Amino acid sequence: MSYPWQVGAMTTTIQKGPITAQDLKQYASASGDYNPIHLDEMAAQKAGLEGIIAHGMLSMGYLGALMMEVAGHEGILKSFSTKFRSMVRLGDLVNCQGEVIKVEQSEAGTLVTFSLQAMTQEKQVALKGTAVVLFQ
Repeated sequence: MSYPWQVGAMTTTIQKGPITAQDLKQYASASGDYNPIHLDEMAAQKAGLEGIIAHGMLSMGYLGALMMEVAGHEGILKSFSTKFRSMVRLGDLVNCQGEVIKVEQSEAGTLVTFSLQAMTQEKQVALKGTAVVLFQ
């Protein structure tokens, strides 16, 4: 079976947020990351920040959800990596999208490599990354 992915093709965009204090409390509970810069305004300011910032891994999870949506039932997420670029703050929207940068055939199927980014509503790139999906 051939897949429609071609170099330069864009994934759908998923948007999360606006990020709330409740989102961060729930993520802290699920992840065990109770660093006060994610939960306490005074602690964040004491650390030199303007205010509370979201967990970087929360935004990474949003990119992971995008890739799972892209993979669907026919694809297998083979690799996924990101680099943190800037902070996501309370009230921010996080827009996640990918672009196909490589398509190759293998004995196992079609390997599609995506360049990924998560960006705030102010066009601030919070994360960049790559993912490889095997479509069988």
